[in-house]
Amino acid sequence: MTTSPLSPVRSTWNLTSPSALLAWALAAFMLFLSVRGLFDPVGAADGFGLPIRSADALPWLRIKADRDLSLGLILLVLILGRWRRLFGVIALVSAVSPTVDALTVLGHGARSVGYALSVHGSAVLYCLGLGAWLVWRGELVAPPRETQ
Repeated sequence: MTTSPLSPVRSTWNLTSPSALLAWALAAFMLFLSVRGLFDPVGAADGFGLPIRSADALPWLRIKADRDLSLGLILLVLILGRWRRLFGVIALVSAVSPTVDALTVLGHGARSVGYALSVHGSAVLYCLGLGAWLVWRGELVAPPRETQ
């Protein structure tokens, strides 16, 4: 049975499997980034690679924090719903954000190329690797059970 990665059929994803643990880590990291952005915006901006130069930047950091919070909560819902393939697709698509983040830091930040690539480039690789694993590994979805 072949299904789309967006199929509403849930998998039998074991929530303590290695792939699920990596998914939990991604969701937790997004929640961490959101909390840090809300409660320590100066530290969050510096860690991102774009240190704050004026208080005018604070509202933009709140916007980034609320988007990180939304994505983190979406990822949690997907994990708890055991939508492994859909989580994978979202992880793949989400690789766009750290790519743009790296380019932004390279173009406007006070950090080195190495810093931008290690912080944001590693996030790109994590999203692409985890997403590919979740979408294309072995048994893609649980087959429907037949009743006899």
